Amino acid sequence: MKNAMILILIPLALGATMAAPAAATEIDALGVYFDSQVYQNALCGVEANVQIPVYIILVDAAAPVKGLEFSYSIANATATVLRLVTTTALPRYTVEDNDPLDGSYHLMAETPLPASSAMVLVQWTLMFTAFDEHGVYYLRGVDAPSLPGDYPVVDGGSGYGLRRVGVSSGHLDAPVAFNGCSPLAVDVTSFGGVKNLFR
Repeated sequence: MKNAMILILIPLALGATMAAPAAATEIDALGVYFDSQVYQNALCGVEANVQIPVYIILVDAAAPVKGLEFSYSIANATATVLRLVTTTALPRYTVEDNDPLDGSYHLMAETPLPASSAMVLVQWTLMFTAFDEHGVYYLRGVDAPSLPGDYPVVDGGSGYGLRRVGVSSGHLDAPVAFNGCSPLAVDVTSFGGVKNLFR
């Protein structure tokens, strides 16, 4: 009876663990990426005076997007950051505190963009004036949001309305992108240790 109970509990525990989505694959997650296909959110050091494309992307949009409001910040950068170009997928927009390190956007379109798996909503071209491997990028809501809360807000248009969206890191206090090779040390023996638990 005891063995039968353990056999029932193990699949339940594993199922609960596997049911939780990874932060980067949440539905409606806004993130900062260095490519338009959402593969790269880290740069292995940023060389001086090199133009870097940076994309603000809504990953796995749950509904169309007619408007977006969010704020951004780049912290811990050891060099001056220049924003050379800004383009948006939503033609009408206002930028508050138009500083490359800290500011916010309010974007709007006449007709909603259809939902997709990787919606590039804003593209910047940044340039650091010296080598940098410490800059971290954060996204959050604006100071006076259309919906209460600290997360970015999307307007889906008629029939969809306003909705809060998450950030790709899963939490507002965790950076969504960074200049550096790896944010965390990786223990190469950790998977072997997990396998040993089941032997």
